[in-house]
Parts: sequence; structure tokens; C-alpha cells
Amino acid sequence: MDLQHLLLLLLVSLAFSPLLAQAVPEDHIDFDLATEIHDDLYDKLSTSLRATTPPYNPPDVDGRVVLAERRKEFYGQPPRWIMVHVRFGEAATTLAIAQDDLCLFGFNNSAGNWYHIEGYEGLPGSTSLPITQNYADLLGRMENPENAHKFLSRVPLGNQSAIEAVRTLAGYDPATTPVADLRKAMVNFVVVISEAMRFRAIRERISGQRWKQEAHITEEEASYVIYWAALSRLLITWNRSNCWGDPSHPDGWMEMQAQEVRHGIGVNGATDALRIVDFLIRPRPANTSGGGIKASFRLVYILVVAMLQVLFGWFD
Repeated sequence: MDLQHLLLLLLVSLAFSPLLAQAVPEDHIDFDLATEIHDDLYDKLSTSLRATTPPYNPPDVDGRVVLAERRKEFYGQPPRWIMVHVRFGEAATTLAIAQDDLCLFGFNNSAGNWYHIEGYEGLPGSTSLPITQNYADLLGRMENPENAHKFLSRVPLGNQSAIEAVRTLAGYDPATTPVADLRKAMVNFVVVISEAMRFRAIRERISGQRWKQEAHITEEEASYVIYWAALSRLLITWNRSNCWGDPSHPDGWMEMQAQEVRHGIGVNGATDALRIVDFLIRPRPANTSGGGIKASFRLVYILVVAMLQVLFGWFD
């Protein structure tokens, strides 16, 4: 191999090394269903999120912490993982949660094999599951996707349901585990972890000794989940300006969102919103165009071509 080829390989490896070397930090949390209740899980998650979330203005709204900057692409790798190790006796699974929006990406079974929800990226060596992240799929309501989230009110919650869910995921085998069982287990943890961290009204249904009984959220509470981003942005803007909704905003976005949450879930202002939410999702910057890792690869491609042009006179 001549000097030019060696130099070319070196340049390409240097160009791509920042993308390949980005290890995503992880926080690890244990939850033992035999000895702990949901309050214990919430306290651990809350402590971790408050300690590791990068600063923002405001850092919180009346105690509701604003989460980390969101990943550029929804299905892309998050900035940080929260690995929740759930066990009951011999059954154990680890749930991979994105720090920036609390989405459940996937899990591992008792054999240590990782699986991710279809479309998601960032779990090394994981296999795609035959389910997607939307509630229409998870709840088996594909015939009415717009209102599928309302059926979260039919999902049984509590310690026993979580035990059944951890047993399903710990023993998951794509060849033998029914997809219906997989959906049931996944949606249980989505509510118990993701939605319960986003909404205090949902968490309160399974707090304290209620965790030891079968519990359900109401249909009204199930309706909250599609308004999390709107409520978060409205509260953050209210904290900065003391204004709920803003008819003078250039694109009318704030007033439109205020009307949507008023008509959709009866939230008329900050007091109503603070009553139901907990952790808030960080609004995207106005100039964010997305692109994520794909944009990074495009930039690397441009840099490599430019170097080749300068060094070897390519494309003359």
C-alpha cells in the first residue's frame, strides 16, 4: 500500500472518529418489585434527572424540572440513557429510557439480549421488535389511531401488573412470545415510568399503598398524554413572561396551543397545568432544522471530499 492510500485511510478515519467515539452516558437505577413501591422508583428517577439534566432557562417551573435538550431526530440516539433494572425474584429486565423525553426505547431479556422498538436507534447490538412506539399499535387500536391513547384508561397498573410485565420481558423470545403479551408488558412500563414521570396526576394513581392494588387512570388523565409538549412550552413561556398564551406572537403558536389545551383537557392557565404535570420536555430552539446524525455524516462527507480535492487533485 503506497503513502497516498495510507494517508487517505488516515484522513477518513479521523473524519469519522468523532461520530464513532461518542459513547452515550448511562445512569443506572434498580427497582425491586418484591420490596419497593412506585414511590421508591419515582424518587430514584427524580433524583437522577435533577442531578444530570443540563441547565436551562428556566431550570424548572414551580419545581417542575425542564429536561435535557432534545435529540435532533425523534428516533435517534438520546444524549443520555436511564437504565432501569426491574426485577422480581429470578425475573429481571433492563429498560432503556431516553433522558431527554423519557421515551422507552427497548429492553433486554434474562439472556442479556437487547431489543428495541421498531424505528428507534442507539441501542448497540439490539434487535428490532415487531411493535412501534405509538399507542395505536401498543394498545391494538389501529382502527382509531387518533383516539387510541384514551384506551390507556383500560391498562391495569400496580405491582402485580408490573410483575407480569417483567416476567414477560425477562422471558421474551421473538419465536415464542405472543406479540399481544409483548405489547401489554411494554405499555405497562410506558405508563408506569414515562407517563408517570411526565404527569403527577397519572403518578398519583399508583402512589403510596395504591401501588399494591390494581389501579387505572381515568380517560381524562389518559387524554393528557398528547398535550405534554404543549403544556411544557406554555408553562415555560408563562414562567418567562407571566403570560399564558400570547395572541401577539408572530405565528400565533402560543395562543393556538392555549386554546387546544383549554378545549382538549380543560386547562385554562398555569394553575391547571401545574396541577397535572411533572417533568417538562424542553422546547426545540426556533432555528432547529433537525438532521441529527445524518447531517453529521453529510458534513463529514463534504470534509472528506474537500481534503481529497486538496491533496490529490480529485474531481478536477
